[in-house]
Amino acid sequence: PRASRPKPPRDEEAEQLLRLCREGRLFELQAWVAAGKSLSVTAATVESLHIVPANATTLASALGGSYPFMVIGHYTDGSDRFFSSSVHWESSDTSVATITNTSFQFGGVSIGGVATAIAYGTTTITATFGPLSASTSWTIAAPPLTSIAITPNSPTVTAGMGIQLQAIGTYADGSTRDITSLGNWSSSS
Repeated sequence: PRASRPKPPRDEEAEQLLRLCREGRLFELQAWVAAGKSLSVTAATVESLHIVPANATTLASALGGSYPFMVIGHYTDGSDRFFSSSVHWESSDTSVATITNTSFQFGGVSIGGVATAIAYGTTTITATFGPLSASTSWTIAAPPLTSIAITPNSPTVTAGMGIQLQAIGTYADGSTRDITSLGNWSSSS
């Protein structure tokens, strides 16, 4: 949450001009301009950035999937808007995820960067615009393990001989993975 900032004081002439514009009083506006009065207007500029989603965890059912990130710019006039112009995107650990500077379409507007999940782990996604930057963490998590199968199943082994067993994990998304080296093995006899 941002702390609220006091609005700058507005002079009476500026207030009068705004009132005339809002009310559509064209003759009075014309007279105001003919009297040589002017008003200086300064465009709002970006003063800070933040990334959405923030500190996200993605259950990556398939590594290699694409995920959008967006930047919201906070402007000097107090407004917040999606921001895409000249943003440079970066991933701190490209072995976990990469992100392109190519934007995507959202609601007819070109915004954000597209990240690709490479491996399970956590990386920091950073968006930079000129001297401003924002960062967020992104965790690519494996789906939950639902079962483990040992192969070969019920092997017969001659006394004094060994056998190589393999553990295959099945995950909630139906994918499987060799998890032989990830656990501790024991025998009941």
